[in-house]
Amino acid sequence: MGNTASTVTAGAAEPACKLGSTQDIPGANPLLARTAFATPPPGGKQSPASLVSLHGDRVDTPALTPAAARQQALECILNVPLVDVVPAQSPDAPLCMLKEHDVVLDALRTFDRHNISSIPIRFDDGHNALVDVNDLMAFFVAEFRKLGEKVDAFTSSWRRVAESTPCRAVVNFSGGNPTVTVPHSLSVSDLIDHFATTRAYRFLVLDESGRLYQVITQTNLLHYLSGALPTLFPTPSQSLAQVDFFGGTAPRPLRTVDATTPAIVAWAQCVDWKVHRVAVTGGSIVGSFGTWNLASALLHGKVVVRDAARAAVTVDLDDQLETVVHRLATEAREVFLVDDGGVPLHVITQGDCIRFLLRDVVVRPGDAKAGAGGA
Repeated sequence: MGNTASTVTAGAAEPACKLGSTQDIPGANPLLARTAFATPPPGGKQSPASLVSLHGDRVDTPALTPAAARQQALECILNVPLVDVVPAQSPDAPLCMLKEHDVVLDALRTFDRHNISSIPIRFDDGHNALVDVNDLMAFFVAEFRKLGEKVDAFTSSWRRVAESTPCRAVVNFSGGNPTVTVPHSLSVSDLIDHFATTRAYRFLVLDESGRLYQVITQTNLLHYLSGALPTLFPTPSQSLAQVDFFGGTAPRPLRTVDATTPAIVAWAQCVDWKVHRVAVTGGSIVGSFGTWNLASALLHGKVVVRDAARAAVTVDLDDQLETVVHRLATEAREVFLVDDGGVPLHVITQGDCIRFLLRDVVVRPGDAKAGAGGA
């Protein structure tokens, strides 16, 4: 089963992969440009009536109660099929692809060049899987431990290993990134269920012929939902404290590393802690480090955390919910909650944000049916 024609393979310089599936700055990703929620009207507000009319002709109906109008709008938002949310790949916006015989070094270069964290790999027999930076992190940590956790030995040998290991050997190496396929007829509501019930945080989307259509991630989903925020949460200008974001439950513990920690040691700690990122601290927060730094750090010789870390995106309990949602949809995969002195307390991920926005939402199934795809 082949892929569509518009692909960028490892090592190919042109065309640039403008439509990376998991770009680090989702706001720069045109993936959702076709959706009505990608460009809200002035003021960012959309009435339930206007939302209802987005995906069909407007029909005059008796006036609804506010609660009924909101429910109708929610069902409109969440019963939309993925084919109406995710544009197909095209010559101007191809999907990055790896081939079965590409090696880990090819994957690292593709991650770094296109600022993405998952790449489909097409096997010679026609099926597809995903190579993910989390699997590469687990793979390199395993190599580090084979060397007795000697930083210098790893620094001098990782490239040789990357040049000799085929990408197929690292598919789901971590055991936490299964390749899951969904049809493009699947509704947004059913996609959310898939995120909740599988261990995957991105899916291969297949067309009606079973060919690879696109990749959709939590970044894409949150970007879509953020456009409908006034309907999902009618008081988005309230602060995190006012909306009780954590719902009375203890947030996940924050893991930190010192800025002077060797990068490979920090990645090993991420694997042991089963987290994707840690806060880089030196009294107050100075950065974020984890899987997303892997390709750049290895390829550009950044062997210490402070050289490879990215500036952290921070929020506090007084920040408005809409501000936090916007930052997670357009700036970073996670934000760090800090106290008045800037000291990190907790991490809020895109998944945390999606779960909060939908925790009180009940949607009746629409016409788009869920189904098991196959690549």
